[in-house]
Amino acid sequence: MPNSHLNDDLYEQICTDIARYLDEEIVDQERTFYKMTGKILPEEEKSVTSLENFVYNDELQVIPAFLGEEAYKQDGTYAGFRLKVL
Repeated sequence: MPNSHLNDDLYEQICTDIARYLDEEIVDQERTFYKMTGKILPEEEKSVTSLENFVYNDELQVIPAFLGEEAYKQDGTYAGFRLKVL
């Protein structure tokens, strides 16, 4: 998560989640779990139009994740990850 997304509302949600955990409260919340199936190469990211994080892409036939992260760009060997829903 980029630093620009950190704010008081997010901190409040984190504190609330920690308090619920400590109080052993259960929250009925839908969750989606993913399995990483591979890496997205930089040339794939450039050639495929409209890639969005966690949105299924018909062309790649995967759910791309963590696209645009600076650490991956500096590494140069991959641009993100390929996911599938478990």
